Amino acid sequence: MKSLPPIHPPKWADRFLEGFCKKEHLEEIQGDLYESFYWRLEERGARYAKWKFIKETLLSFRWSNLKSFKFMDQLLTLLISHIK
Repeated sequence: MKSLPPIHPPKWADRFLEGFCKKEHLEEIQGDLYESFYWRLEERGARYAKWKFIKETLLSFRWSNLKSFKFMDQLLTLLISHIK
């Protein structure tokens, strides 16, 4: 009998979170998401666990968790001065 490969959360959702979340919040948010993923994996299966991981990743975005991007600050400044 073949052993099944281990199931992991979707990599693209994890990379998306890493790209936009501040470093000081990332570990805590990722830890909670991974913990709930593996719990759902055991309880409800891989498809459900992956779907909920993606949904919760997107719902975890808050203004306070987002990184500050230099180009966004410049764009906002440009927009404000243009409106004036």
